[in-house]
Amino acid sequence: MRFPFLSLLASLALCALAPAQTPSPTTSAGSPNAGSKISAEKQEILWQKMVTAIERVDRNLSGVMAVGVLDLTSGRQYLLHGDE
Repeated sequence: MRFPFLSLLASLALCALAPAQTPSPTTSAGSPNAGSKISAEKQEILWQKMVTAIERVDRNLSGVMAVGVLDLTSGRQYLLHGDE
């Protein structure tokens, strides 16, 4: 792939939009906590997909790359080569 960072940017954009598309915390069973747990699980899966995509691009890149991601909703951050 000539420009692997384009697929990475697309993945990041999808991860950024995903929290806005999550359903309301109330489920059909009426339990408000069940929806929150599903949402948290989905966010964790999306976060891991993002990290995997970033690391794959870094492995296949014939150059130097650093990435910093900050989730503005939770404050969670990911740094790849952030100290270099």
